[in-house]
Amino acid sequence: MKHIFAYVDKLITVLKFVPASLKTDEDMYKARKSINLIREYTRILSNLIDGHKTEWHLKKLHEAHINDVKNWSEHVTKVFINLDYFLSELDKDTKLLTDILDSNESQIQKSQRWFKAIPDMSMAMVMSGLHDDEEEMKKLRNVATFEIHELEKIIKDKKHLEGLHLWGIFAKLSEEEQLVEHEKYFMSLLE
Repeated sequence: MKHIFAYVDKLITVLKFVPASLKTDEDMYKARKSINLIREYTRILSNLIDGHKTEWHLKKLHEAHINDVKNWSEHVTKVFINLDYFLSELDKDTKLLTDILDSNESQIQKSQRWFKAIPDMSMAMVMSGLHDDEEEMKKLRNVATFEIHELEKIIKDKKHLEGLHLWGIFAKLSEEEQLVEHEKYFMSLLE
């Protein structure tokens, strides 16, 4: 769960960097880069979720039972359902945004369509319910079911593995320091 939430955090951060309009060439570049990152993180998250569905990982999750989280197994099941919904919606949104970028429309028309489509991406997070029950979510964030060698098989891209290690370092910082480091990290990915 710990690593899943690391990538959910990354997705949410990337969503903040998606340009609101496509007025300049730089906006177009950042839009493409953002969409590619969203796709990569969505793919990694799907693989991590599928990895949890193996009998061994389900058993490990069951053993990680946290007494002060009511209805532990139901809660974990609900999180996976919400994650699946979130990823499904993001997939639809990224396809729409890619179609806008690849269309033969004028830059003004693209920008207008883009501006209308962007709020839907934020709504996917709200509609998923992943922000509900924040206290339980904090507890789930600390449940690690994957060993590093298992993560390396799931997350094949070296850049994203290094990013996961950085995420562990970020977690030890204060909230303000984390925000600054996250901003720097994602600015470097979008360059």
